[in-house]
Amino acid sequence: MSNKWQARAVKIAKKSTYKERFRHGAVLVKGGSVIQEGFNSFNYSSFYHRFSEWGIEHAEASALHQVSKSKTTGAVLYVVRINKEGYTRYSKPCLSCIKLAQFCGVRKIVYSITETLFGEIKL
Repeated sequence: MSNKWQARAVKIAKKSTYKERFRHGAVLVKGGSVIQEGFNSFNYSSFYHRFSEWGIEHAEASALHQVSKSKTTGAVLYVVRINKEGYTRYSKPCLSCIKLAQFCGVRKIVYSITETLFGEIKL
């Protein structure tokens, strides 16, 4: 695991209610402090549905939900996916989540590729 925020996102992913295939965790960090955490679930979110038509609330949306733009602007969002065995897998955010993060002023998204490899999207 590359850093403590990615390790924390793995712990959050384990809380996901979508346990069959895709358990995602997200940690929103600014100035060295966690602003909010989130995981994917079957919860309906009118907030997220402004950006996507899917019925699953993504971890990114969960972490950004009900946080003021003054707090999200300039933040970094760490996103991780784990499989049933708990191994880190590819978790590049979908276009809707990228648009949502841009809307909220997030400056960068760091996402899992493998156990030790991470990618980033500068917004």
